[in-house]
Amino acid sequence: MLDNALIELSVERLSNAHGHEILRLVPYDAHHVPRYHDWLSSPELRELTASEPLSLDEEYEMQRTWRNDQDKLTFIILTPAGDSSSKTQESNGEVEGWMQDEVDRMIGDVNIFLSPAEDDDGNTDDDEEEDGKSGNPETDEVVGEVEVMLAESRARRKGFGKAAVLAIMWYAVRVLGPGRLRQLTAKIGADNVASLAVFTNALQFQKVKFSEYFQEHELHYLAHGMTLSQKIDQDLAAAGLRVCQIVSEHRTNATNHTDTT
Repeated sequence: MLDNALIELSVERLSNAHGHEILRLVPYDAHHVPRYHDWLSSPELRELTASEPLSLDEEYEMQRTWRNDQDKLTFIILTPAGDSSSKTQESNGEVEGWMQDEVDRMIGDVNIFLSPAEDDDGNTDDDEEEDGKSGNPETDEVVGEVEVMLAESRARRKGFGKAAVLAIMWYAVRVLGPGRLRQLTAKIGADNVASLAVFTNALQFQKVKFSEYFQEHELHYLAHGMTLSQKIDQDLAAAGLRVCQIVSEHRTNATNHTDTT
């Protein structure tokens, strides 16, 4: 399934065949939690993201749960290194330098949730397994539900939401392997006008149904005869973007230190 414990994604804007980084997507780690908790202390953000208020301890537990959940992929969205406009709070002496730098550059998060794909009769692979038919969690087809939150107002209306969604979709189709990801979807509240604009206009997701009960739209990313990988690559190229996958040196060193002590 999905695992990005040591992976970072650099999102670059291309100009004359050269790229300059506009975003860095990094795994959601414990040092990000206090800032994330501050974001979700906002009733407006909680309403837009359909989130429940949590204590800081509960937020740490949620982060650990997300890290171990093989059906969820979460990246924290950072502005590029050296972005002086990103420092919005005093440094914490208990946090290592590179960790504090990431906290200073945080602007939001982007996620994909996986669920078993349904067949033509509305059954999932989980249903077939209960019926005694074989199901393989490593090869069965899945559907990915995409979410993005730009919590910092300074980061909005700059194309960062579109870039972050394209980047996480690019990564998901590659880490899952050919043909496993059947569909990419999004569910957005009817009142969340900004997110609806990003998904329908910038990313060209199509509205397919509306839930009166939840007051939310379901949208699908349509490949138009291409594979999802081909369509995502096409959309990245059309936007003048490139995604590079990087093994995090900081996180690798931290893991090795933990393993040898």
